[in-house]
Amino acid sequence: MTPADLDLAVSKLLDELTSARRALADLKHEYARLDASALAVDELGEPITPAAALTAAREALADVDRSLGLSTDAVYVAMGYTSRLYEQGM
Repeated sequence: MTPADLDLAVSKLLDELTSARRALADLKHEYARLDASALAVDELGEPITPAAALTAAREALADVDRSLGLSTDAVYVAMGYTSRLYEQGM
């Protein structure tokens, strides 16, 4: 692959991260709409209340959002360099 091809692949990665963040935003909105008093939990694993499980799920999704945000920022930094590379003699 040429540096230009690789730069396009980095751009595609950014597009995929952006799509993942949009899908995550939709999920976060759906979980925000849930009412713990209308939910139940299974008996697998440690005992937990629906409210605690819902809170933990929301917090974990927020962690994913922060991680994807950091990843997106890092891709932008990488693009600042990948877009500058080319093969000598071109």
